[in-house]
Amino acid sequence: MSENLRRRLVIGASIVAALVVLWEIGSRFRSPLMLTDMVVQIAPDYPQYILRRPNDRYLGPAGVSSLEFASGGYEQLSAGSGRITGVATVNGMPVTGLEVRLYFLPNLMSSWITTDPNGHYRIDVPFGEYKIEGFELDMESANAKLPGKILHPQNAFLSEAFEVSETVPGHGLNLAFVDAIEPDFPKRSFSSDDKEIVLSWKPIPGAYEYAVVLYESSDSEYPSRGTMVAWSEFPLTLEPSANLLEFYSLEESHEYAVYVAALNEEGRLISYSETRDRDFDFQIVD
Repeated sequence: MSENLRRRLVIGASIVAALVVLWEIGSRFRSPLMLTDMVVQIAPDYPQYILRRPNDRYLGPAGVSSLEFASGGYEQLSAGSGRITGVATVNGMPVTGLEVRLYFLPNLMSSWITTDPNGHYRIDVPFGEYKIEGFELDMESANAKLPGKILHPQNAFLSEAFEVSETVPGHGLNLAFVDAIEPDFPKRSFSSDDKEIVLSWKPIPGAYEYAVVLYESSDSEYPSRGTMVAWSEFPLTLEPSANLLEFYSLEESHEYAVYVAALNEEGRLISYSETRDRDFDFQIVD
């Protein structure tokens, strides 16, 4: 197998996994203005819980954890002489005034803390051993500070166990946020005789190439979601635009949704089109 083919298969597999999860989240949260807890199985015996709310200006998750947010039973972590620190950034720049709290095993959560002008936060904790199992954002501050942004796809939401002592602080989560990809279409209906269906998007810093993923309306088990087209190998483009007809054969009377993923030189996902509150982007008419 050639190295290029191997790389494309790895890219395809990672994008499929990410977009299936993202579409499942978006397709379930379409209307109520409330925080919603859902579970996504990302590995055998390892659930990931994602806290979401539709119609927010911030497009990423309100919280991510391996514990169930809605289960309750959390105890407030008391203040102490130790400290756990972290930083929040957006496109590499500090985020000021973002409120966040951390979750710890087995059933502890920190108080809400606010990032300073350098994006740093500090939690005062008793000395002892800790293991971070998730985080949560205050959505009022997230909507104000992070409109149109998502959590970086490679951002960790848990940690290994670590010790906090008088001389050694603990390292909390560093939360990185980036611009979501927002594909732009010149119109919502195209003729089957059209020679071009071109979408474009703003370039993502650090992107080496982009994968273009297409969903088609269908009468399948998930009619509202549609069916992924050519899921085994997605077309890649170096430019922040694509003519879909170069890659896909589109059918009359069908609706389509397009998702774009930005990849760095190593083929790792660094941004994507947010799926929440998305409908199909365009249709093919006679």
